[in-house]
Parts: sequence; C-alpha cells; structure tokens
Amino acid sequence: MSNFKYAPMRQRNNIANLIKWIARISGTAIVVFVLYFLLMYLLRSESESIISTKDVFAFFCFPVSTIIGLSIAWKWEAIGGLISTLGFILLFVVRPDLSSSPIMTALALPGLLYLVYWILRKKSKKIG
Repeated sequence: MSNFKYAPMRQRNNIANLIKWIARISGTAIVVFVLYFLLMYLLRSESESIISTKDVFAFFCFPVSTIIGLSIAWKWEAIGGLISTLGFILLFVVRPDLSSSPIMTALALPGLLYLVYWILRKKSKKIG
C-alpha cells in the first residue's frame, strides 16, 4: 500500500473506484439478503418469550447497524462504513463466539471497504 502514493493518478483513481464498487455491490447484496431474513423473522407467527438485553443489543449491532450503515455509505462512505464497522466490532465484543465465524467476518467487509475507499480518496486529494 506504500506504493499507492507513487502510482499514477489515473491508476490510484481506478483502484479507489474498484474498491468503492466492490463495497457497493457486496454491501447492496448483504442489505437485500439481511432485509429478506429480517422480514421473514418479523413476519413469522411464532411468538418469542423473554429476550435478553444482550440479544437486543446484538440485534441493534447486527442487522440494524449493518443495514443503516451500508445504506448511508452509498452517499457518505466514511459515515456509513464507520456505522457498519462499529456495529460489527460491538457485536463481536458482545458475542465473541460470532467473531470466529467466516460468514460474519465476510458480512463486515463492505463497511471496511468503504472506509478504505474513503482513506484512499482522501490521500489522493492530498497528493493530486
């Protein structure tokens, strides 16, 4: 990544745009996927008994912060990526058993990619 500073401006922009579009496509797929399962969960007829505070907090970390963060990231990459990434960090703190899941880690990647894109664009503006 240290060679990024010395790459031609066009190449830097291409790399940054590739990262942005990977984040957008994967983030959109995740939002659609998570919304589908969230709606199916909410529309089921079975009623749950008592839900623990830990589970409610984990629910707000994932899927709520993920959906909100990845949706906001289409307009504001840094804010949306930060919301999504912080949601996953808090989820992994509250539920450390989920941090070893490759699926949960993969779901966190678009938020991180949005942050990488924002950093690259910020560096590109300073250099160019």
